[in-house]
Amino acid sequence: MAYLLAVNGMDEGRQYPLAEGRVLIGRAVECNLLLDAESVSRHHATVHCHGLRCTLEDHDSRNGTYLNKLPVRELTVLSDGDQLRIGDLEFAVHFQPLEADTAAIEAPPAGDECLAAVGLDMLQARARIWQLARSFFDQRGFIEVDTPVVSADTVVDRHIEPIPVTISGRRMWLQTSPEFAMKRLLASGAEAIYQLTHAFRDEEQGRRHNPEFSMLEWYRLGDSMTAAIDLLDELSQHLLGVGPARRLSYQQAFQQRLEFDPLSGSTSQLLALIAQLDFQPPDDWRSMDRGDWLDLLMVEFIEPRLADQPTILFDYPASQAALAQLRDGDPPVAERFELYVNGVELANGYHELLDPAELLERNRQVNQQRRSDGRAELPEQSYLLDAMRQGLGDCCGVAMGMDRLLMVAEGKSDIAEVMPFPFPRA
Repeated sequence: MAYLLAVNGMDEGRQYPLAEGRVLIGRAVECNLLLDAESVSRHHATVHCHGLRCTLEDHDSRNGTYLNKLPVRELTVLSDGDQLRIGDLEFAVHFQPLEADTAAIEAPPAGDECLAAVGLDMLQARARIWQLARSFFDQRGFIEVDTPVVSADTVVDRHIEPIPVTISGRRMWLQTSPEFAMKRLLASGAEAIYQLTHAFRDEEQGRRHNPEFSMLEWYRLGDSMTAAIDLLDELSQHLLGVGPARRLSYQQAFQQRLEFDPLSGSTSQLLALIAQLDFQPPDDWRSMDRGDWLDLLMVEFIEPRLADQPTILFDYPASQAALAQLRDGDPPVAERFELYVNGVELANGYHELLDPAELLERNRQVNQQRRSDGRAELPEQSYLLDAMRQGLGDCCGVAMGMDRLLMVAEGKSDIAEVMPFPFPRA
């Protein structure tokens, strides 16, 4: 296993394991390896690990990434004993097992890896939340369903990386969500369904992410977006014991906090706003697109203001529609909505897209974006497209991260604190 050994600073002597896959390094909360230092950029660098072969790339960081005192300007292979500097922090690169007596940020306590990371009280809390979720939907006439966690289909998303597997010589995908199969059930005659399942997403590790996580997802035919928001609000009150959610449009949230209209404001106005705000944007922020700029402002300025009470945001920009329908207007908006509790995003819902031709076109557009990002293309054709061509009724669907919800319910700050076997122990 590869790891970085801190050789200066407050954490001198600490070992930082480099997990298999992509490890984003920086001081933003979503980074896999979080370095809380002013000299480190939000998204400073990335290490790509595949077995004992690791490569390093810098993200045009403000203070640079240096390997053996030389600036990293292109993808560079790491070797055992290399000296790495990220901002003002220095590390030694090693390719050997972690020392048993050294604490690592992602590794469990040495000697206890075979045991669960949580106690009986947390297992009971998980069981209680799961039971409450089932009773909520059972009482409302939903059918609990069970769909494959491995499929030939996968959601095509610019920022979600599915995990490929090969079974009997056939390339398939661990599901990032049960969405496709559940919609196929709707096309087959189901009307109101829910599922508690596991989902998988590569390159997602951090305080709010684990590559394997528990998801609650549900769909009901005939629901408008307003009806779906009502149901989501009822569920959050039922599971968390909180009051009714405040409801804000995406546009209202930006106007109240930043006095900027995210729907009709010009790109030049958006760039000027980012430049004048008192925060450190990513070093490459000027090369990002409008959707990324809005996401940046959402994370830095909007989400922290949603911590005072449960909030459901709705009517997202059309560019962020994903698999949601667009509603005509000037400008049009996506009938998409998200639940935040304590400033943490817990659920994401859509008034579902029904047009197979539109879905195929969106898949093609996303794959173009993935190519420009240096990511692999994903399958544009799917069983879901075929099912939609046969007829998918008007419906709404919502996905809720259950580990995150439990984290909020139990007052924890790290998703690993509520999971029996987080990724380092899996």
